[in-house]
Amino acid sequence: MAPSRRAVKKDYPLEAMGHASAEGPAEYNLKLSRDRAKTVENALKQLGAKQVKTDGAGEEGAQSSEGEKDKKKREELRAKWRFVEVLVKPREKPAS
Repeated sequence: MAPSRRAVKKDYPLEAMGHASAEGPAEYNLKLSRDRAKTVENALKQLGAKQVKTDGAGEEGAQSSEGEKDKKKREELRAKWRFVEVLVKPREKPAS
């Protein structure tokens, strides 16, 4: 789901954390999750976001689909972990 220009909290710090499935090498999944987060960062900045921090969780927490024999179920499990989580952080208060 793509955010609208109106929905982006321009003056709030945002964090984008990419995730990947547990299929394939861990290093590849970490890079893939970071690339996903960077793609979301670029989209948010085009919509006016000013502060976006990105990182990737790789396959951390992902459930492997290797034991699943049903191809459709296996793909559903893999797809479940292909996402980017975006958090809106509180604004920092000015020092007094």
